[in-house]
Amino acid sequence: MNFFAHCFRLLRAKLRGRAELRECKGQTQVVGQRNHSEPDVRRGTRIKTEISIILTSLDAGNPFSQPALTILVDPQGCAVRFGRPLEIGAAVQLEGLPTRNMVTARVVNCISPGKYEKFWILGLALDEPGNVWGIETPPEDWSPKSL
Repeated sequence: MNFFAHCFRLLRAKLRGRAELRECKGQTQVVGQRNHSEPDVRRGTRIKTEISIILTSLDAGNPFSQPALTILVDPQGCAVRFGRPLEIGAAVQLEGLPTRNMVTARVVNCISPGKYEKFWILGLALDEPGNVWGIETPPEDWSPKSL
């Protein structure tokens, strides 16, 4: 299996709720398993797209501003490839988006694709949902009344 297929398989398992993976300081742990009798609630179709952005910390105690790359987007947030792990709940700012200068988000997941990799996959939840990604013909479930 190639490297990116491995990353997407890990991310897909997490996003589909099969297991909650928690990454902190290079260790991936399975925290819980989803009850499969629960409905799979999706608040917007995810789209595979790569957008180069700058991810900046909003925490004065942990300052950084580094490049990142989106790999999946939806109106609620995105998955990004980033050069370091971040704590769940960390507040960040995304800069260089196609439709806005910047938006804010919270880290909801941090997954390492493997112990020899030098990056992490971050799940980010936007503070204000919307099509900040510049998708010209978004799916119907991206409309403001669907959110």
